[in-house]
Amino acid sequence: MIRPHVSGTYSQGGSLSRLFWYPPWADSSYYTPTFWVDGIDSLSYSWPISTWWSQLKGRISSRLTVPSPVVMDLQVFYGAKTDTGTAVVTVEAKDPIVYTKLRLTICVIQSGLYSGQTRNQVVRSWEPGWSGVGFTLAEGDTFTYSEDFVIKTAWVEENCKIVAFVQDGNTYDVLQSIQSPLLVPTPEQVTDLDINLVKSDLRLDWPAVTTDTWGNPLTVDGYHIYRDTVDFRDPGSDPFFTTTDTYYIDDSGVVGTLDRQYFYWVTAVAGYKESVASPGTGEFDRLLNTE
Repeated sequence: MIRPHVSGTYSQGGSLSRLFWYPPWADSSYYTPTFWVDGIDSLSYSWPISTWWSQLKGRISSRLTVPSPVVMDLQVFYGAKTDTGTAVVTVEAKDPIVYTKLRLTICVIQSGLYSGQTRNQVVRSWEPGWSGVGFTLAEGDTFTYSEDFVIKTAWVEENCKIVAFVQDGNTYDVLQSIQSPLLVPTPEQVTDLDINLVKSDLRLDWPAVTTDTWGNPLTVDGYHIYRDTVDFRDPGSDPFFTTTDTYYIDDSGVVGTLDRQYFYWVTAVAGYKESVASPGTGEFDRLLNTE
């Protein structure tokens, strides 16, 4: 019996556009490396990589030039090990859809498995099943689907990803695919938040966040700035301002307000993950008697 195996993913325009995989109905005569390109072409070789890679590369490159009529978004919500996670997939049709039997399939893959040799991107489970979920889509439409999944104890969650792809059940064309790490990195906390008076405004400065909470390099999307009149940030509050800079000038007339004080916190944001709040800082105004 052949276990479904994701052989590779390739990028086009910053998003995963094609998925190469063993379909569950593949004949048992196919072994690694076998590539199914959009469910259309298949190649199977037992020669050295240097011999067959150039042929595979040509087929891959030709398929990547084919534009996709849909774009996808994937958000993965996952808790502690063995807990149930949720994958939320959105498919949006940017162009006319000529396919009549669309199916959305979600799978859990794991890399770093060893069985005589290291095998990457091996499918661990199909959600809700290998045949996926059928749906219809016309140009301008959006389809959103949510599916729960379970990461078993034996699986290494750090090496797991969630993959989602849209495929036509008649032609087996893969219209679009996307993947996300199971453990989406959270930005490290903003430190050393500094506040200074600049004329009649307040300026906040902080060092850029460049790592996640595990110490791995991370590029953040920006920073949320929170402001309140009490020295306590409500975790459920909305940001007062969002910026991609590492500074913010509050010119909304907060200086000189004797009846209230202002306090500030900054968080770093990457994707839908937000860091814990920085230590707070603030200002206070006091009337001085110069007599």
